[in-house]
Amino acid sequence: EITTRLVGSEMCKETATAALLNVRNKPNGNIILYRVPNNTTVSVMKTKNNWTQIYNNRWVYSKYLK
Repeated sequence: EITTRLVGSEMCKETATAALLNVRNKPNGNIILYRVPNNTTVSVMKTKNNWTQIYNNRWVYSKYLK
């Protein structure tokens, strides 16, 4: 299931709740590209099976966003 999340014509913003949130190359991917610190705001492009896309080929686990 893929959900696109928009507010008006703009993407939603969410905040990282993990101490360091792993950003991966694909949902459930084993390659960590980088980490974002707690309270970092990210733009949400879409959500797929508990994974949230924050940029092209950049995914985070949805549980750690609010």
